[in-house]
Amino acid sequence: MKKKSLAVNAILNALRNGLNILFPLITFPYVSRILNVSGLGKYNFSNSIVSYFLLIAGLGINTYAIREGAKFRDDRKK
Repeated sequence: MKKKSLAVNAILNALRNGLNILFPLITFPYVSRILNVSGLGKYNFSNSIVSYFLLIAGLGINTYAIREGAKFRDDRKK
């Protein structure tokens, strides 16, 4: 492994972590001021419903994809 790529990767990872902390601190006051209390409540409610659907959808996707991929492992045409 190259030292340069490791250093660049570490710097980019630190930048990503910093932006993950900084971005909500900047956007949340603006969004809450624009949407008001009722709009923010509607957004949070719909976000919770979507997250439940994502949780249910993600339960079996990985195992299903591995099983279906294993069916065609030896057949190069498919």
